Amino acid sequence: MTDVVSQVASFLAEQTGRTLGQEIFYYQMPDEINQCVVVQRVNSGRHVPVQIDAGSHSLRIAARAPSSNEAYALAEEMYQALLAPKDEVVDDAPGFIQLLETSAQVSLYDHPQFQTQDQQGRKVFDFYALMITKS
Repeated sequence: MTDVVSQVASFLAEQTGRTLGQEIFYYQMPDEINQCVVVQRVNSGRHVPVQIDAGSHSLRIAARAPSSNEAYALAEEMYQALLAPKDEVVDDAPGFIQLLETSAQVSLYDHPQFQTQDQQGRKVFDFYALMITKS
């Protein structure tokens, strides 16, 4: 199965109309692009009991832009894209989104928060998500 991080990046690009590899990246943000998003795996210490045929993936989604307002708006756009549509049901279970190779139940932790400012003065806002996927 393709890495969940790359599947989530592809999902966000598709849902927002942005371009994977130009505006949305996974694992690392290129320094030369001012306004972009990155999806990264983080260690959360969470696990799925062994008797459940599922995978647990803790992700950080970060948005960078020249101003705080732009960075927050970009991060919030990604946050909203990960909210499963209320009228959409995947695999007979509400609250799931469909990735390229699997469906995922998404838990979002708080709205985007200011994280940092880089050496070029660009602002970064991020939020965290827990995804449970079918193995």
